Amino acid sequence: MTPRLDAGYDAFGHHEHRSNAQRERSRLYDVRDEGSARAPAFARGRPRGQGPPPQEGPAPDPDLAPTRDHKQVTARCTGPMNAMLICEELFLLLTKDSGKPESRMTYPVYGLTGALLTDLLLAGRISLTEERSPRVYIINSGPTGHPVLDWALTVLPAKDGKRFSSVVSWGKLNPTRHIAASLETTGVIRIHTGGLFGSFSPTYPTLDPVPERLLRERIDGALRGVQPPTGPDVALLAILQALNIASVVLPQQETGLSRGELKHRIKEISGASPVGRAVQRAVDATTMAIIAATSAVAVSTN
Repeated sequence: MTPRLDAGYDAFGHHEHRSNAQRERSRLYDVRDEGSARAPAFARGRPRGQGPPPQEGPAPDPDLAPTRDHKQVTARCTGPMNAMLICEELFLLLTKDSGKPESRMTYPVYGLTGALLTDLLLAGRISLTEERSPRVYIINSGPTGHPVLDWALTVLPAKDGKRFSSVVSWGKLNPTRHIAASLETTGVIRIHTGGLFGSFSPTYPTLDPVPERLLRERIDGALRGVQPPTGPDVALLAILQALNIASVVLPQQETGLSRGELKHRIKEISGASPVGRAVQRAVDATTMAIIAATSAVAVSTN
């Protein structure tokens, strides 16, 4: 049996300071106990005293699947938690305040899909095998309470057991429209479909700049070494670098790092960050899929 990796983390938290637009999400959250980190209502699991729901097939290797205790696994895998999904944060970074793409990119959807799969991993809904090119297995298809993740879980069964690279490049799992709808619901962006081709090429103007500002402050802290990078930080930076857009999204006037210095710092963070093994494998697999797709395009055009 091929051992599986399971991040064992099924909760999304949030920043200490939130915008008004983010408060809509906070209805899903409540405090477990005094002084504890917040945990979403959709992540609390089954009633106390009941075991986990039965799973088909062999169970993951316990050494590779840490117990899904919210506080313990959060601290071990990701550090401080975030209000938004990684794929939502990536969407904001890839989109200008005007609603247009930050830059011309090759396969940005691969980055969003890889980030979505990482979110599902952190939510305890999928696991990855230990292979160099890991396979994706659904281990819990129950609803999460987040519309983007729940939509993905209705589509993903068709690719259960397939290679991560083939899932990332699968068009039916393109989360762009669903991410945009989620961010519009919470007032972060507006979906604009005006113009002759608006419905085919919508733009996403920013309504509330606070979430992205907080995100950039968090990433800047990780780049400057003033705070430890979280799992989402590592994923975002690695995907931006794989898309060859890191220096555009995180310009030198903002980070103080040249293009080469930023690339080196991202590589340094990816190699040194104590994120969960499963998270790191998801990030690596996403990066490999983007690079492979980009290389294939380069070869076909030469």
